[in-house]
Amino acid sequence: MTRSLMLMLTLGLGFAMAQDQEYVAWMKAAGGSMGPLKKALDAKAGKEAAEHAKKIEAAFAKIEQYWAGKNAPDAVKLAQTARNGAKEVAAAAEAGHTDHALQSISAITSTCKSCHDAHREKAADGSWKIK
Repeated sequence: MTRSLMLMLTLGLGFAMAQDQEYVAWMKAAGGSMGPLKKALDAKAGKEAAEHAKKIEAAFAKIEQYWAGKNAPDAVKLAQTARNGAKEVAAAAEAGHTDHALQSISAITSTCKSCHDAHREKAADGSWKIK
């Protein structure tokens, strides 16, 4: 019985660590697309901007699922807000309304600090950990 319990705990911990690594990758994908998105919007390149916004939207859909699995309703709501903002930016950019899309970026970025403050902490080595 003890061996089985230890195995289950070890597997569960391994799964949680892998899931956290995926989460970090999704966050980096979303964050890494913000600069190119803004640059494309500034250049009035609607199609290119829409592609970046769709990448952000897809990342936040996964981020939303991650937080739902952690039973963190505040983080789920923030991820939904960012995802919906990215969707709005993509639609506006595709329609050629790059000025509106540029103004709508705040619907994505306004969620970042709130979620980071609530759900991450700085480790002693300077890295960030998910709370």
